[in-house]
Amino acid sequence: MLMISPGLKRKSALCFSLLILNAVNVFPADSSLVPLETSLHNLISRLSRSIVTIEAAQSNSQSLPSSRSDNRIVNLVASGVVYDSAGYILVAASSVIERENILVIADGRRVPARLVGVDYQTGLALIQAERPLGLPVEALDNYRCIGQLVVAVGNSFGLHASPSLGFCAGARTDGSLQFSAAISSGSIGGGIFDLTGKLIGAITGGISNGTQTGAGLAVPASEIPAIVEYLRIYGDRQAGYLGVNISEIEVTPAIEIRSSNILTSGIQPPARLINQSIIVTDVIANSPAAFGRTAPGDLIISINGNEVSSAVDFLYQIRKARPGSIMQLGLIRQNQLLYTDIEIGRRANLSSDIQLTGLFEKGLSQPTDASIQEEFRALKKAMQRLEQRISDNK
Repeated sequence: MLMISPGLKRKSALCFSLLILNAVNVFPADSSLVPLETSLHNLISRLSRSIVTIEAAQSNSQSLPSSRSDNRIVNLVASGVVYDSAGYILVAASSVIERENILVIADGRRVPARLVGVDYQTGLALIQAERPLGLPVEALDNYRCIGQLVVAVGNSFGLHASPSLGFCAGARTDGSLQFSAAISSGSIGGGIFDLTGKLIGAITGGISNGTQTGAGLAVPASEIPAIVEYLRIYGDRQAGYLGVNISEIEVTPAIEIRSSNILTSGIQPPARLINQSIIVTDVIANSPAAFGRTAPGDLIISINGNEVSSAVDFLYQIRKARPGSIMQLGLIRQNQLLYTDIEIGRRANLSSDIQLTGLFEKGLSQPTDASIQEEFRALKKAMQRLEQRISDNK
């Protein structure tokens, strides 16, 4: 039988204790994330005072088979950003336009508000509550946020000021910001913020694949003061309207376009090859495009002589055009180059080619099975992944 001396037992016990202590030091109980979680909690608690709930009522009259009128009041819920201490609040225009009653819910109060104006160019609207609510935001004066960590705050599935974490992808060709933080229909009208609590942009929609939102879109905070000032003074800001549905396509084989102009040197400019373009898929009846003899199948290659880079860029230029102004489109039809002058119409609604599917349809009937604790756990996991990526790159 093997005998172990008491001295060896003490040494073994000491070694085992040291191993346990080293294991604790190597694998701390998540202590490094406690300050981060506390900072995020404080940040979101502060930002939640700048985000309000917008509840708007809309009559929905339907004709029944019995010829009776079914008048229903549909309540829609969205978010808003407190702009100043005079009761002005930024919202998504789709949540308040043509609504009969607008209520701002904050600090446990329900305060009526009036619609000041709609910006049809960006999809924002300005409302004013009967009394000041919440804490005005502090906005950034630029939107160079590529790769920056952001927090999106808005109503999500019935919870006020529900946060989500993501990254800012930067500015798109239409001037809007694209970000990866998760949003729902109730988040529209909320804000995206940097980690100092400054507003980066006001959320106006998202890009969806039909089942979930792939990215969110926001109006840069640097543009908001000018928008608010215009809406305060003049009311609605109009946007241009053409009346076409378009899509981007690759042109194979490429179409060669030669200029009819001759340079002073007597040399003809080189031919332009069209290998990617925008195709008109549909023309709305009685629209400016229809009166301008634009037809499905036309390739749009220029606006007022300037090359069109993408469908997003094309829609942006149309929206920025003054209603009643004349715009010349360069088209390719059956491999022939032609130009047509079109009088730009006025955009009468906020339907968009890029938006969330089912935006504002569910309203207050959205499920409320989420929780603030779950949101923080999701943020915590995201930060753990970020810390791991930083550690791997060292």
